Amino acid sequence: MPPPFAPVGFAWEVMKQRGINQLRIAGAEELLGEGGALIDATGREQLGGVQFLMVAQATRAQHTFETVIEAARMGRGVQAAMLNRGLLDDVLDIHWTAEHPEAAPARADQHDRLIALAEHEAEDKFGRVERSLTGEEQSEFSELINLYGGHGRAFKASWHRAAFSDCFGLVQKRWKNEPEAADFLDYIYEVIQRRNNLLLHGSPTAYRQVVTQRSNGRIQLNRVGPDPLWMESLAQGAGGYYLVLRVLAQEFGFDKERLARAFSSSTSYCRKLDEFPGLGDLPDEAECPCGSGRAVRQCHRS
Repeated sequence: MPPPFAPVGFAWEVMKQRGINQLRIAGAEELLGEGGALIDATGREQLGGVQFLMVAQATRAQHTFETVIEAARMGRGVQAAMLNRGLLDDVLDIHWTAEHPEAAPARADQHDRLIALAEHEAEDKFGRVERSLTGEEQSEFSELINLYGGHGRAFKASWHRAAFSDCFGLVQKRWKNEPEAADFLDYIYEVIQRRNNLLLHGSPTAYRQVVTQRSNGRIQLNRVGPDPLWMESLAQGAGGYYLVLRVLAQEFGFDKERLARAFSSSTSYCRKLDEFPGLGDLPDEAECPCGSGRAVRQCHRS
């Protein structure tokens, strides 16, 4: 077998030569760490009911964002966007869970049981289990399928059976006192999530991300370099993770300021240079216009 054309993660060797790219990854890792500390502060294993469910949702979001960071570090923004597709769904789910503390654990158990019975039946079809479902289990399985909308919908419906509009309404409600977030939330679910869907599933939009155009106009495949979406996907992953953690902080009564500062820093670093047309005219010690609070020579000019 021939050796690989370039080692895994080769793009980072090029990307890290820019100080601002190192800050982008470090800022995301700082946010990840603040989120981990928040999850640890809940007590985790000592929890039960809806609190345990929310902490499990936040932990899943942490694992996803951790993987988004690594994908971005490799310059793989398309793959990070695929992960963000699930992360933004987790945002909807934890908002619904927080709003329905009595119903959420019961519906989680119902869906878990539905999937367990479905998988047992499927494994039985291929002779991979010792017994078939009993008559009682078949009856329970049928009831759960009907509860989740029938055979055509049961395995497509959300575990909580709530519509997207209902879940998104809960996100908007929780952020209603921060009007600057309204447009951001609408944009996330009307534009970014649609794009994430296109990138998750094979599409010309997805294929285009592995193509670059050289200065002479020639089109070529980009096999090892960073794709054009890595910064954007990193920032969007930070946004999804932050939205999940904010719910956890509010429901457990934790201080949100450290979390908010880490989120602000991580997204400031991910702003693009073309957003600051006058950057080249600023003196080295001037504050960077991205909002990070750093001197420009230590930030977007690094």
